[in-house]
Amino acid sequence: MKCNILLVILLVASLVMRIPYTVSFNSDEVKVSIKPSYLEKRPQEELELYVEVDPAGYGISSGEILIKFNPTIFTVLEVVPGDLLGPSPLIAKQGINNTEGTVWYVAARMGATHPPTPIGTFLRIHLKIKEDAEEGTYPIEILRIGLADEKINDVYGIIRENSTLRILRIATVTTPTYTTAYYTYPVYTTVITVTRGAPINLLLLLTILTIVIIPILIAIVVMVMFRRRIRKRKPIVLKIE
Repeated sequence: MKCNILLVILLVASLVMRIPYTVSFNSDEVKVSIKPSYLEKRPQEELELYVEVDPAGYGISSGEILIKFNPTIFTVLEVVPGDLLGPSPLIAKQGINNTEGTVWYVAARMGATHPPTPIGTFLRIHLKIKEDAEEGTYPIEILRIGLADEKINDVYGIIRENSTLRILRIATVTTPTYTTAYYTYPVYTTVITVTRGAPINLLLLLTILTIVIIPILIAIVVMVMFRRRIRKRKPIVLKIE
């Protein structure tokens, strides 16, 4: 009896070992994030964002992403492949539309894919903030994301994480200004009013006074000198015999 039980156990074990099975090591969900998740910038400044992929144990063989941004605030200058799909990925599509505000990128790995693919950068985006960008908070969003595993099967349940950019007001520096003022002073002429309010120029009046006063002064001086000479004369003595 014991031998029969042992034979059954061995038979079941051999059958189980012959059944093919697959063990999944994907304990977490795949995550695609735009980083940095938050930035503060000013108009006319440039910045770089990158799309990071956490495969969570999958082998990533290809991917497609569509990113949306505000075209009145940002201008995308270029898109550069990352290291997620190897050093030289095959780029199937790379489109920048600064009118509608979209970036479309499709790429695949060259050669075989061996899981698990490590966390890596799918692509890098180089942007510039426009000169007339208004102050505020603006999102950069993942509209569509698709990844294929090592067997070229779609990866489902991808978590998306977007980025937010805060545009700050341009700092203004006030420089004091100095103004030199020039004043013109008017020339005034003194007018003396005599005899029924008739105006006479000061120079003319001085001339008249000089003509009148100087002869009078001369006459006075002569009279004074004449009187002094008379006083100094000795009296005449007459002798009568």
